[in-house]
Amino acid sequence: MRRLPSPKTTSLPQSPHIPVDHSSIANEIWAVANLLRGDFKRLQYGRVILPFALLRRLECVIGSTKDNVLTDINAFSPDAREIFEHFRFEEFIAKLEGANLLYLVAGRFAAWDLSPDAISNYETNLAFEELIRKFA
Repeated sequence: MRRLPSPKTTSLPQSPHIPVDHSSIANEIWAVANLLRGDFKRLQYGRVILPFALLRRLECVIGSTKDNVLTDINAFSPDAREIFEHFRFEEFIAKLEGANLLYLVAGRFAAWDLSPDAISNYETNLAFEELIRKFA
């Protein structure tokens, strides 16, 4: 029987005294790979982690307007959909669910404030670039 990791989530530093830079963001996001070990191959980590990071960033960006956005567009933009399709996100969601990891992975991302107020677009872009290099 597979032992599940602790459901305890980590969070990015939010104190004004602790700078949130792209490396710390990328390291926290990369740490989600620890949940995937054993059920996913290392080459598959990016297909799970990058779309989840993008999804969380999008959710944080729309913030308080989320309900209006969902009502008005009821779908991702074509560019966002292209990214999710490229990573075969729906397929990997099913794999996460089958491995009893979907709740843990989603919970980890949901715990982070990736809003533009917490993390600038510039730092977010650098973090994504660093993650892409780690997965390459």
